[in-house]
Amino acid sequence: MPLAQMNRMGPGDAAIETLAAYLKAAVFQVGKGPKQRFRLKRVVSGWPENFKELEYPSASITELAVEEGAHSLTPTALEETLDQYAPGTVLWKTSEQAIRQQLDFWVTNQKERGSIEAALGELFSPTEERFGIVLQGPEEYWCLPIRYTLLSHERLDSGDGVQARQRRLRVMVLADVDVVQLRKAVRLDPRLWVNGEPVPLESTGGP
Repeated sequence: MPLAQMNRMGPGDAAIETLAAYLKAAVFQVGKGPKQRFRLKRVVSGWPENFKELEYPSASITELAVEEGAHSLTPTALEETLDQYAPGTVLWKTSEQAIRQQLDFWVTNQKERGSIEAALGELFSPTEERFGIVLQGPEEYWCLPIRYTLLSHERLDSGDGVQARQRRLRVMVLADVDVVQLRKAVRLDPRLWVNGEPVPLESTGGP
């Protein structure tokens, strides 16, 4: 079917934007009281350009590698999206991407870093039903679900960073997202037509 509209955002950017919004809403706990809670001030896409202007605590998300594979021999129409985005359109799934992301948390003390590290399990596996989380992607990428899986994490400190009161936690995440295109769709009429008139299936002995 012909293309109905070009994508406004790619799956990689959609995966970064979705994870960033999720992390911005997360609340971390250093101590017992409500005053010991904190949120990230910023979550940026890509490596921070100027650490002197970086607001703490913050995080950055960098795309490292993308593995793309076909989900079947031919593209598949996602029937549940018929007419969802525009009349006479449907999303076609052409492939799947496994996107390896590097998530860096930037804080100024070990307690904040420790609280973020302690919360990783809950952030990326909040229920017992599944390993990982599934988040709704941005509107610019059709609000498709994106799955995130925690791969690893480690504390990283450099001499210059410690002197500047900077503590870093590096986290590796895998994002799984469908690659889709919005294409035009035509509904098929299953009725039998005789002399230009539709015949009910019951009268033809059909199912």
